Amino acid sequence: MAEKLLAGENSENQQSVQQSTTPAPDIAKEDTSKEVIDVGNSFEQEKNIIDEKKATEAENEDENEDEYKDGDDNEDEYKDEDDANVELPPSSPPVPPPEFTQQQLEDFKKELETKQISLTSFLSEIEKISQEYETALKNYQTFQQQADDLQQFFNLDFGPNREFSHLYKQFHEIPTRDYTYKLCHFDKANQDHTSLGNWEGWSDNYTVMKYTGGVKCWDGPERSLTVNLKCGKTNEIVKIEEPSRCEYTMVMTTPSVCDSKHADVLELENSVEFEDNP
Repeated sequence: MAEKLLAGENSENQQSVQQSTTPAPDIAKEDTSKEVIDVGNSFEQEKNIIDEKKATEAENEDENEDEYKDGDDNEDEYKDEDDANVELPPSSPPVPPPEFTQQQLEDFKKELETKQISLTSFLSEIEKISQEYETALKNYQTFQQQADDLQQFFNLDFGPNREFSHLYKQFHEIPTRDYTYKLCHFDKANQDHTSLGNWEGWSDNYTVMKYTGGVKCWDGPERSLTVNLKCGKTNEIVKIEEPSRCEYTMVMTTPSVCDSKHADVLELENSVEFEDNP
């Protein structure tokens, strides 16, 4: 009996020794893992909440947009209904034409005839004024041309004593077998319709007249004319020739180049002719 008790005590002591030597579980590690798991779960929950909130806001925006469109459609329907319900004012009855007596019609006719006469007179007066204006304009242009000619006359060189002024605006011609040559003093010279040049000036002490700038010859110079003045009883072209290509020479007699000696001879010749032809 005593041995059994002793054996039991020994077994209990061994169990207590084993329990004291058994290592304690790692409580700190278990707590840390639990905290990590809890943090991950809370983060996932917050993310889900944010996603749900965004989805809800998007749905609300779609619903508001649909409501806005429905409101516009309803507003258009209301406008159409309002337009359909507008009442137009009743149309007024047509106004009957005024009635005139026979006397009123005759007076109106006379008034029209009077106005027609006045209009005709007015148009006639306008036509008269227009004709007077055209006449005045033509007279002005004529006077202006005369003034220009007079100014040109005073500006031209007619010689030391203006002894050639009587040739101004004078024309002289000489026909040949092929052409007719025409000289307009102090202006221009022509061979038929071909220009031989325009007045340029004097040379050789007022005995030679120069006309230059005429129509250009084919593959040649511009045409020109030289007029040699000789003492004579009349103003007359006595000779025309073309000594060089497109350069023409003319001889003309005129009493303007005669000196006193020649003048006496001419006077004597004139007196003889007068005696021969009484």
